Amino acid sequence: MTVENDRIDTGNLVSRVKGILLQPSLEWDRIRLEPSSKASITTGYVLILAAIPAIAGFIGMSLIGVSLLGITTKTPLIAALIQAILTYVLSVAGVFILGFIINALSPSFDGKKDDLAAFKVAAYSSTAAWLAGIFAIIPMLAVLGILGLYSLYLLYKGLPKLMESPPEKSMGFTAVVVIIAIVVHLVIWAIVGAVSAVGLMGAGMAGGLANQAGNSITLNTSEGKVTLNNLEEAQKKMEAAAKAVEDGTYQAIAADQLEALLPANFNGVAASNARTSSGGAGGYMTSLAEAEYTLNDGHVTLKLTDIGAMGAVAGMVQMESSEKDENGYRKVSAQNGRMITESYDNPSQSGSYAVLIGSRVLIEADGSGVPMDTLKKAVNSVDASKVEALTK
Repeated sequence: MTVENDRIDTGNLVSRVKGILLQPSLEWDRIRLEPSSKASITTGYVLILAAIPAIAGFIGMSLIGVSLLGITTKTPLIAALIQAILTYVLSVAGVFILGFIINALSPSFDGKKDDLAAFKVAAYSSTAAWLAGIFAIIPMLAVLGILGLYSLYLLYKGLPKLMESPPEKSMGFTAVVVIIAIVVHLVIWAIVGAVSAVGLMGAGMAGGLANQAGNSITLNTSEGKVTLNNLEEAQKKMEAAAKAVEDGTYQAIAADQLEALLPANFNGVAASNARTSSGGAGGYMTSLAEAEYTLNDGHVTLKLTDIGAMGAVAGMVQMESSEKDENGYRKVSAQNGRMITESYDNPSQSGSYAVLIGSRVLIEADGSGVPMDTLKKAVNSVDASKVEALTK
């Protein structure tokens, strides 16, 4: 990556993104040695990638909206635009704040004090979180923004290399910076009104503590915990998925294969409005199949979504979080290695229940006028073993 007139050659931006995601150790070595400046990194990298979640969120909430029972709810354009601008500006500001804090803390962990190196760590470790923001373009898939937790692994790999903290101090340094990064982003999302229990920076993270065991990092919070499991193993899986994409051997699960797994009948009611779709860019394809079931007491939509090669990241994340009040609850948990998200609103008797199978296919039921047990039953009506077989 070259610097000219204080700007990064944006033609290499894709190479940098691929390198930091797929071969972080090697890429951090390149980043450590390359000549650059805070201005060039900001204009050629941060300003570009930080726009992804802001733009995706704007499109998803104001132009696409959330559909349920044939009714689409959209955020007013002005409100969505203000939220997008705040998200963008504060995300960029967050990089500068985090870089400043990393540089200030480094000597406490026997690392060097280097403002540019600290800024590099803050900027490039944010890559996964920014890219995962693309899921906000489809509001019902926004929960997959949790894959941005891979940024914590990037931080774990880059911090000791660039700040030169000794091995025995690196994990403690990483844990402290992780907590601070969460606090910084918690403040950002609180300002834009986007804090949620199932998001990357859920409420309650501010009081979290981090600990490390083996090849995992756990963030303990006031409302649950997030564990990044088997970091090196997850990295290998992601590299394998990316290689398959590049050499043309990776294939998204065909939408008609997913459709075949949807039950023809649920609770004695035949499926209706069955539909499929697929798409993607740069080889990272996704596919979707869904059907509706109109019950006597309500309505359920059942969906199977192949989230594609990005699913390789999901295998490293185990999250437990919950929030409950008089109107309902939201919860993220893990069972048998599978991530489960659920939410329910008591007054409207509406909610959703989703299970991620094989770190790749999301089985989700959302509905209205039905109890949570019905939504769980709908998800369980799909043969999980057949879904898992498709992910192999």
